[in-house]
Amino acid sequence: MNDDLQEAIDKLSKNDAEALYVTRRIGLLTEKIEGVITPQDIEAQYHVPRH
Repeated sequence: MNDDLQEAIDKLSKNDAEALYVTRRIGLLTEKIEGVITPQDIEAQYHVPRH
């Protein structure tokens, strides 16, 4: 889980994005959007190392 969160933080930072949407694969070619996550959401719940 922490690797996924670090990947999310890296993508948010690299793309100067305000949020990412979280998906779940529900079929071979189908994904369902499960929600949206912001840097504030991650930082509020987990210790995020600063670069």
